[in-house]
Amino acid sequence: MKKVVIILIGAIYIGSVFIVNFFGLQIDFFSSFTYQERIECNTITRFSGGMSGNTFEGRTDERGMKNFTVKFIDGEYTKDEEGLKTNPNTLRLDYRVYPDNATDKSVKIIAEESKYYVVDNTKATITVLDAPLGIHVTISSADGSNLSEKIYIIIY
Repeated sequence: MKKVVIILIGAIYIGSVFIVNFFGLQIDFFSSFTYQERIECNTITRFSGGMSGNTFEGRTDERGMKNFTVKFIDGEYTKDEEGLKTNPNTLRLDYRVYPDNATDKSVKIIAEESKYYVVDNTKATITVLDAPLGIHVTISSADGSNLSEKIYIIIY
């Protein structure tokens, strides 16, 4: 009787594995992770204080770096929270991560620290406080694939 129960349990286990595989369900013992293959930033949008608009297209130079030219809107702007919200010179980086099914699509926005602009990684924005200047920005992958997109923003 004990032998029959053990054989029956074994047969049910083997049968269930066969049925699961036959119908296309697969047991995934190792979780699959899809890394980022490319990061691309083609546009920058003026985005601040509830106002949006003015999309700027990037042009690729001879070195392969994308350049964006943005007009500075004059005014006195501060670095405090309220001043950043109302600054019309807040620029949102419109980037895309490839492939679309990448497991982790998070990126880091890296720019030299400056008193002339503020970088916000969570919103992917750069708020410009003074002009004219140029900002070298690197959009870097955070999933360990060591990818990056370098852009240059010219403020006039």
